[in-house]
Amino acid sequence: MSELKTYVVETTNAFVTLAVLEQGKGRPYHAEYIGTPRFAGYSEIDDSKQVAEEFDGQLEDSHFEALLAACHREIAERAGEIINIEDTSSSNEN
Repeated sequence: MSELKTYVVETTNAFVTLAVLEQGKGRPYHAEYIGTPRFAGYSEIDDSKQVAEEFDGQLEDSHFEALLAACHREIAERAGEIINIEDTSSSNEN
C-alpha cells in the first residue's frame, strides 16, 4: 500500500486526519481516519453530535471520488458538519 492523499478535516466537533491509500492495480482504494474532539468552549460545537473521545474508521471503494465522499459523509455523521478540508498530501497528484 502506498499513501495517495492525506487530508485534515475540521468539523464542528472534531479534527480528523484522513489518509487514502492505493492498494495496487485492480484493488480498491483504502481510507483510514482518526478524529480528535474539539475542546469544550468552542462556539460552534453541535451538541447533537458531541464527540467525547477519539474515534476512527476505515472504508474501501474502487473509485477514489466515491470513497472520499463516503468518508466525508461518515465523518460528518460522527462528528458534525464539515467546516474545512485541507489537502496535506506531499504531492497533489490523483
